Amino acid sequence: MRVLHESCIPAARPGRNDAGVELLSGRAASPQILRVRDRVVHDLPREAGNGAARRANSQCAFVLRGRRPDRGDQISTGGVRAGVMMSLRLPRPAAVPPEYRSEYAAELERINLQACRIVTFVGFLLVPASLVLDYFINPSHLRLFFAIRMVMAAGCLACYLLLHVRPLARFASVITMAGIFLVGGGIAGMIRVLGYGDPYYAGLNLIYLASMMLPWGATRTAIACFGVYSFYLLPILFFDIRGLDTALFVNNNVFQLETIIIAIIVNHFQSLRRNSQIVQRLIIAKQARELEEIDKYKREFIANITHELKTPLAIVMGNADLVLEQTTDPELRGGIELIRKAAFQLANHVDRIIAVSNVDDPNARPDLGNYDYCGVVQNAFSLFESKARQENITYALNMAPGPLVVAIDIVRMEEVLNNLIQNAFKFTPAHGIITVTVSTDGEKVFTEISDSGVGIPPEKIGRIFDRMYQADEVLSKRHGGMGLGLYISRKNVELHGGEISAHSKQGKGTSFRFDLPLHIDQSVIVRNSPYHGDERRATPRRSGVDRRQKTDRRADERRRSFEYQQRMGLDDLAGMTFADNVRDYENLDPAADTILIVEDNPGMMKVIVEALREDYNLLLAFDAYEAFRKLDTGRGSISLILSDIMMPGMSGLDFCERVMEREEDRHIPLIFITALMGQEDQLRGFAAGATDYIVKPYNIKILKEKVDHWISRRHYEVLLKEASSTLEDRVEQLSRVRDVILHEIRNPLQIITGANYFVERLRTTSYDKASEQEKQLWENVKVLQQGTEALTSVLEATQQLDMAQLSSRKPEVLVDILDDALGQAGHLLAGIDIAAEFEGMEDLRVNCDRRMIVQVLVNLLRNGAEAIRERSGEGKGRIDLSIEFADAHSAFVRVRDNGIGMDQEVVDKLFRFKFTTKKDGTGIGLHLSKMILKLHQGSISVDSRKGAGTTFTLHLPLHQFHAEPEPVAAS
Repeated sequence: MRVLHESCIPAARPGRNDAGVELLSGRAASPQILRVRDRVVHDLPREAGNGAARRANSQCAFVLRGRRPDRGDQISTGGVRAGVMMSLRLPRPAAVPPEYRSEYAAELERINLQACRIVTFVGFLLVPASLVLDYFINPSHLRLFFAIRMVMAAGCLACYLLLHVRPLARFASVITMAGIFLVGGGIAGMIRVLGYGDPYYAGLNLIYLASMMLPWGATRTAIACFGVYSFYLLPILFFDIRGLDTALFVNNNVFQLETIIIAIIVNHFQSLRRNSQIVQRLIIAKQARELEEIDKYKREFIANITHELKTPLAIVMGNADLVLEQTTDPELRGGIELIRKAAFQLANHVDRIIAVSNVDDPNARPDLGNYDYCGVVQNAFSLFESKARQENITYALNMAPGPLVVAIDIVRMEEVLNNLIQNAFKFTPAHGIITVTVSTDGEKVFTEISDSGVGIPPEKIGRIFDRMYQADEVLSKRHGGMGLGLYISRKNVELHGGEISAHSKQGKGTSFRFDLPLHIDQSVIVRNSPYHGDERRATPRRSGVDRRQKTDRRADERRRSFEYQQRMGLDDLAGMTFADNVRDYENLDPAADTILIVEDNPGMMKVIVEALREDYNLLLAFDAYEAFRKLDTGRGSISLILSDIMMPGMSGLDFCERVMEREEDRHIPLIFITALMGQEDQLRGFAAGATDYIVKPYNIKILKEKVDHWISRRHYEVLLKEASSTLEDRVEQLSRVRDVILHEIRNPLQIITGANYFVERLRTTSYDKASEQEKQLWENVKVLQQGTEALTSVLEATQQLDMAQLSSRKPEVLVDILDDALGQAGHLLAGIDIAAEFEGMEDLRVNCDRRMIVQVLVNLLRNGAEAIRERSGEGKGRIDLSIEFADAHSAFVRVRDNGIGMDQEVVDKLFRFKFTTKKDGTGIGLHLSKMILKLHQGSISVDSRKGAGTTFTLHLPLHQFHAEPEPVAAS
């Protein structure tokens, strides 16, 4: 095949037929030349020259020419009348935009690698499978063909394996082409054995067709196909040309050439389509990324603008509250209340906008925790009870029996319940009925809020969960709404894996029903919930760089906005700079507590000062650096810190973290006053060390209540610390008195013990010669000796318990503790099999006094050995030690023996002081073990049956980096 470029065609007179195909009349033999115009060629600049044009169209033109060509560079074929030539130019692949070339190349390489792997693996399977054909058609050559096929299969397998070597992936086409040539050569070899006319040439056609699976384009497909074809053709031309059967030769070659041409054309158009699809995918992916960036910027813009709205709203509402507290003029109060009500409605709208931004976040995930769902619904229900009484509405709650533990995001679910119940009140007239029902089918929990209100028209019921849609615009305008509540509720329910629906009859009422899964994988439960006490401090935080950048950017925007207001005179308080014209406020009562206020907005600072100045001493700081100076000068006198988050220079989060790092200040409660209301923002604040949050805009009463609460709590903590210190002093005094008493008791006991030793020696030498009266005296002395030993044991146990209370504890590896116990009790365990199961527990650590826990374990091992020796029957004694997880925060250590066992009556009394079943026992060991475990916040229990052995279980808390209270256990 020869490529025909426009320059190869003689000058002609252009014309067009009805089909729009250009007709050219040549000057030489005046043949008509039929050619489809190639717009790509016509678009080439003339300066590119014929060579460039030829390279650009190297895959595009097929030429049919007469027997007597006028130009030597054209292919002559039989079966076409002389003087007729047709040039078909195939379209070129579309140019890849420069910005996509690297991604395009990577995607094309991935597709090529995948296709090459498939072709080589299919070849590995099909080549040996064709032995069935050899068996039936050419059994005489079966052994030879088997060897050839095994070589071909091995080559395919080698290529397949090489394609899985990562550094060789970029040579996938070369490796695959080598495999194709190997298989083609093998089939050509079998054809050579059988003769060029054998039907085995069909195997070559299969290779040509297989090449269409490879994303190679026309050039590489032509190289592969013609390379394989040459393995068939060249031996014939060199060795069989003299006795050639022309008809058979032409037949076989025509079919092969036609198959090759089809493969090349099909692969070319597949390449066009594939390349276009790749480019389209890359464009779509880029557009998706751009949309994601736009969405991200939109959310950040909403966060910034709502923050900027909340601060002036807080100032308006705060000043309104202050005026309402100070004035009794009814007309003035009415105007101020109207201002405050309007500001409150605007604040609600801002909160809704923030909520929509949160639920629309594609990365939004619920922070799940196990909660008693009935209690959550009960809390939401109780918020509207007073409203129901005011509006004379029958308000009922129907709950499923028993607690229902459900994994929910408590903040999002409270928002759903509040939205739906509030909607019911909004559209239910006086003397109506509102019912909240919770039920379950064992797999899901269902919540239904139904009312007897105005209902929803049937044509609108399908759209009520859409964003910004209001079914009754008149009532919505009256009550003030944006059409976002139900949309937010739907998104929050869907985040939990549930569904929400509505059923309504106009004039009779509406029922909203949603379901939540009752059982989910506990691995997705997020333990850290903002309503689980100090657990919030364990919240994983975002990287400090990301958080600081985001916080500092917003703080800088706040600063620029403030400076702009200063220049333009838009803020009445703008004249109050960060340091000038501002003073700290000292209350007239010298005993008043001191509060440090850190707020960069002068207007907000004024509202807080006016609310608190009468009851507290106030230290004012307009940035974190000034706050640290106030902390240093007022050290020991500051009872509470109120801080903004968005501040220039150092953010409130960083300020809080640094305060918590200062040993002398970390005890001071810190409350954030901020417009950031998102749960994630609050969790980051709690993780930094904050005590509480006040979200702007807020009611002045809420500010005062929270300040009073935390300062009162601070007073109680100080009193508790003083009481604890006093109690510790008294306990220390009692301990010293007890030590003196024990010392005074121990001295005579040592004398008695020494005397008992000499008496015992005297008894052993003269007991047989003693009279009955003397023997009775010896027995009384023996009883006295036993009592002395028991008293000594009590003193030793008391001393050990004291040491356990006073000893320092540190993280210890639990497996090492058990190894120590086995080592110390080794002489007691002679002849007893010991089985220890510690696999996977090698890194568990417990906070303990290692020596005390080892003593407990040695005592249990001694008891087990004694119980084994007391048993009767065959079989060797055995003690098993194992460690198991009790939960995420504690572990079980089990000591199990196959000894004589105990009755339940004995088990019930086993840990009592001085209870024993042994003849020479003191009844102190197990009681002491229980006390030691209790001092380690652990416990010990026993399970035993007579004749079936005994199991002691130690429950020990694991070493944690932070204390985490347990959430509600899943049922």
